[in-house]
Amino acid sequence: MNDQPAPSIEQQPTENKTHIAIISEPLPGIIALIKSGFSIYQQRFGVLVAIGALQAVLSIAFTLLFSLCAIVYKTNMIAGAVASLVTLVIFIWISYLLALASMEVIRGHVQMTGFVDALKLAYSRIWSFLWLILLSFLILIGASVLFAFLGTAVTMPIGLFGGGIAGIVSGIIITVIWTIAISILALWFTFSYWVFVDNSNKEVRGINVLVASRELLRGRFWAIIWRLFATVFWIYVVYMFGAFIIDTFFGTTLLKIVMGSLLTFIATLFFAPLLLSIFYSLYEAVKTHTSLVMQSTKRLYYTCIVFAIGGAAFLIAILVLALFVGSFSLHTLP
Repeated sequence: MNDQPAPSIEQQPTENKTHIAIISEPLPGIIALIKSGFSIYQQRFGVLVAIGALQAVLSIAFTLLFSLCAIVYKTNMIAGAVASLVTLVIFIWISYLLALASMEVIRGHVQMTGFVDALKLAYSRIWSFLWLILLSFLILIGASVLFAFLGTAVTMPIGLFGGGIAGIVSGIIITVIWTIAISILALWFTFSYWVFVDNSNKEVRGINVLVASRELLRGRFWAIIWRLFATVFWIYVVYMFGAFIIDTFFGTTLLKIVMGSLLTFIATLFFAPLLLSIFYSLYEAVKTHTSLVMQSTKRLYYTCIVFAIGGAAFLIAILVLALFVGSFSLHTLP
C-alpha cells in the first residue's frame, strides 16, 4: 500500500472520508521557505501589486462613500443606516474577491496567471469562498460558546462549595484551557483557504476543506505552526523597524501620521502578498512531504457541523435579543 501513489484531494470522497496524513520527509526550514515564497512573489510581483493598488483605490472610494452615508444618516436615520450597510457589504465582497484573486495569482505562478484571469477565477468561486469563511467563523463561535458553558458548569460548583479562592483559581485554569483549545482549533484551519484555492472540485468545499486542512497538520502540528509564526514575526520585525524610524526621525505629529499611513500602505501593498507567497510555499511543502491515504471517519466532520450549528444559533439568539431590546427601548421612550 505504501508503494502506491497517494491520491489527490480531488479524488477523495466528501463527508464520509477524511484525509489522514502519513509523514514521509521533514519540512524545509524557515530560510528555505522565505526564499521559495520570495521567488514566487518576485515572479508575480507586477500582478500582485496591481491587485493591491486596486484594493487601495477602492478603499479610498469606499471611505468617501461611508462619509456620504454619515451625512445622509444625519438627515434620515433609516436611509443612512441602510446605505451604510449596503456599502459595507459591497466593500467586504470586493475585498474578499481581490484577496482570492491574489491567492489565484500565487497558486498559478507556474501557469503565469494574469490579472484578468485571476479576477475571473476569483469571481467564479467567490460565493463558495465566502461560505468557507462564514463556516469557519461559525465553528469557532460555536466551539467558544460550548467551551464557555462547560467551563462555567465546572467552575460554579467549585466556587460555591470550595470558596472564593478555589473558584478564582479554577476560573483561571479553565480560561487558559479554553484559550488554548480555541487557538488550536483555529490553527487547524491554517491551510483551509489554500486547500480551497488549490482544488476546484465541487466536492472539496465547506467542511471538507476544513477537514483537509486539519489532516495536513496531523502529526506535524507544531513543526508547521512555529514556521508560520516565525515568518509572521520576521515581517512584523521589519514593519516595527520602519515604525521606529518614523517615530525617531520625524518630529511633528502630522508628519508622523502621514508617514505612518504611508508605511501601512506599503505593508499592505508589498508585505501582504509576500506573506501569502511564503504561506503558499509552506502549504506546497506540506503537500509534497506528506503522503495522503484514506481512512473512514465521521467524527471530525460531524463535530464541525455541531459547532457551526451552535455558532449560528448563538448569533441568531444575540440578534433576536438585540432587536427585542431595541424595540422595547423605542416603545419606552417618552
